[in-house]
Amino acid sequence: MWEFFCFFVLISIIFVGIIFDIIGVAVTAAEEAPFHSLASRKVKGAKTAVKLIRNADKVSNFCNDVIGDICGVVSGAAGAIIISKLISKGFLIIKQFWDCL
Repeated sequence: MWEFFCFFVLISIIFVGIIFDIIGVAVTAAEEAPFHSLASRKVKGAKTAVKLIRNADKVSNFCNDVIGDICGVVSGAAGAIIISKLISKGFLIIKQFWDCL
């Protein structure tokens, strides 16, 4: 049963990393002018978008480099731990894997 929980946690960490990478790239590539138009029409979230775009270098650095890299390292370590636990429990047999190669 713990395998499903661990797998769910691993997938969650990977998705958090992907989402923050998407935010970082989107903020870096965005143009500011269309969001001023949205903010003048009082569209929800437009003022926040303008603030994010004005601080694109900081937002991109935080999202891509800090959160993205941390999620990458943690998900790699979690994946290695899950694989080692599966091997020790006998769910994954390395000899069969190497014979296939």
